[in-house]
Amino acid sequence: MQNLETFLLDKNYKSILEIINQVSKQPTREISFSEFEDKLSITKKTIKTYLDILLDYCDQKNLETFTLHKGKLKMIMDTNFNIFDLYHHFTQTSIKYQIIMSIFENPQITFTDLYLDLALSKSNASLHIKQINHFLKPYQCKISFLQNRPLQGEEHQIRFLYYNLLWGLNLDKITGPCPKLDQITTLLLEIIPDITYVTLSKIKLGFYIFQVACKSGYFITSEKQFILQDSPFITYDDFFQRIDALDFLSDCPDLQTKQKEKKVVTYIFYFVVQTY
Repeated sequence: MQNLETFLLDKNYKSILEIINQVSKQPTREISFSEFEDKLSITKKTIKTYLDILLDYCDQKNLETFTLHKGKLKMIMDTNFNIFDLYHHFTQTSIKYQIIMSIFENPQITFTDLYLDLALSKSNASLHIKQINHFLKPYQCKISFLQNRPLQGEEHQIRFLYYNLLWGLNLDKITGPCPKLDQITTLLLEIIPDITYVTLSKIKLGFYIFQVACKSGYFITSEKQFILQDSPFITYDDFFQRIDALDFLSDCPDLQTKQKEKKVVTYIFYFVVQTY
């Protein structure tokens, strides 16, 4: 399986991150284009193009982290530069990310609407979808625009896929203002006052993916794979009652679906806190 952390990134962004990795190892010295050529197997012209992207980003953020002088790059360590923010920015502007998030947010989007919305050619869009499908095989999912729902697969597998793809990104920038997730955050802090940021973020991401799927009308067909174990923090019934009081499962069309989905959201909470 390909590296989840870099799969969604465009090729140029991967190289820029590798350039930063190289220069950060030697922050006291300047690294020449020739050294980057040897280590990354790319031309000086390409390196210059990549560094222009990096320096433009820094200019927009009022950062003076990198200096480029006479074909040599140096990194100044004592700045507010955040590699996590750059990684998130690069991911969100990469084509594969935009394709897969367009399908996530509009699960019945047509191929024509997709490549027009993203200003891609048919051939370029088809190439990226082919690459994405190769990556999706271990998840037993596939993008096919011959179906009403382009992303094919079992609902729990699709949600698991998006969880893995989105984990490690800035969740707040992905979700935007989301009152129900804010309510979930408040609830989790009440249940586990000293919950870690990582644990909280994992639960919120699972709930966000659940919420988008349900709003789009896609629900779990079987809850057999969601085996619940007791939590030391709250009982199953109490947790669900508090979730239900927030009207979090209001998109479920009937009681049977709600019963399945309540097991899913409770499983998300229980599974994550097992490692807490």
